[in-house]
This record gives sequence, structure tokens and C-alpha cells, in this order.
Amino acid sequence: GFKVYYKMEGFHLDITRPMPERLGKIAERLVHKPEYSFEHFRWKEDEKYINDFVQVFNEAWASFKQHFEPLDPQYIRQTLKKARPILDEEFIWLAYYEKKPVAIFLMFPDLNQLLKHINGKLQPIALLKFLWYRQHKAMTRAKGLLMGVIPAYQNRGIESAFIYKLREVFDRKPHYTEIEFSWVADFNPKMRRIFIAVGCQPVKHYITYRYLFDRQKEFKRYPIPEL
Repeated sequence: GFKVYYKMEGFHLDITRPMPERLGKIAERLVHKPEYSFEHFRWKEDEKYINDFVQVFNEAWASFKQHFEPLDPQYIRQTLKKARPILDEEFIWLAYYEKKPVAIFLMFPDLNQLLKHINGKLQPIALLKFLWYRQHKAMTRAKGLLMGVIPAYQNRGIESAFIYKLREVFDRKPHYTEIEFSWVADFNPKMRRIFIAVGCQPVKHYITYRYLFDRQKEFKRYPIPEL
């Protein structure tokens, strides 16, 4: 019957707790190196950041994902345009090495915390309630959707530096207390190891199953690379 194709985990990070000391020192050193720069998304330069984001995504994901289809800048452009009412510019980060984009991080406010107050329906009165709760900072959780680093720049501490920069953001926005990272697949063990190292806890577990209708065909699990 169905067999496990790959497994995934969702992670939780309590940002009210300090960053592990060792990772904090690594991140702090990196963000102050002159050859590195960390910039958050800005609408006034949206085309620059969209193109840089896509460049990193396509190079990073192609390095480990089978049958990878390159991301189209237009898809990101449309997604951000639709999300603009709830998007926080400081929730999208890019890392540069000597002005070359080498890593990306994308996070959104967790709208589920607001939608529960209006039963998930954005009717006129409900929309006013939605805006009121948003204005009064009812959201305490952010959803980390993806983080990627071009292979040549992995294992340098860039991922930890993203968390370091996010903590600076949350110092200015103290109503946020936690980040929930959507999922990390077991075929990306490097990223799983990073999440654990920066203090994340695995809190959700998912399994993707596959069923072969051709019973004579050999089943192959999604390969897990060796570290």
C-alpha cells in the first residue's frame, strides 16, 4: 500500500528566550563583517529585492530538490502584491556577500490569530474588527515560511545571522513572542540541524506517503543526502 516518501517537521522558536550563546556570537561577528550586508525588503525597491530573492531561491533549491522548477519573478511579484495589506517589510530578509545576494528569509504575521476573532469571514463588519485587532497588535506569532542559502555560502553562520537580525526587529515589536516555522523536510538535514542549533523545538510532524499504481515498479523513497 502507501509507503513513506518523506517526513517533515514544524518548528517553534520562543524569541523571548536568549539565543544560544555560541550561535549568538557567531551571528554577531558575521553581521558586522564589512563584506556582508543584511537588508530587509522595501517596497520602494521592490524589483531589486524580488529579482535578488528569485536568484537565491533558484540556486539554493536546485542544489538539493529533485525535479526542481525555477521560480518565476512574476509569481513572487503577484504574491507580495496580494499580501501587501498584511506584509511587514522587516519580515523579509536578504543576505549579501560583496553585494551578491546569497541567502533569503521569508516570514509573515500569523493571520490565524486575527481570523479566529471574526470566524474566518472578511465581511464588512468583520473586516473592521480584523483591522482593529491588527492595529492593537493582537498578533503575537509570526510564520517562518522559508530560508535558503546558496550552497557556496552555507556553513558560514548566515542562517544564525538572520535569527539575530529578527531578534533586533522583535525588540522593536515586543508584541511578537514566537515564530512558527512551517516545515522542514528530512531531505534537508542541514536546515533541520540549523533550526535545532538556534533554539527551535520540533512541535509538529508530517508524513508524505506515495502509492505506486504500477505494482511492478520499484518504490524509491525521496533521498536524504549525507551530511
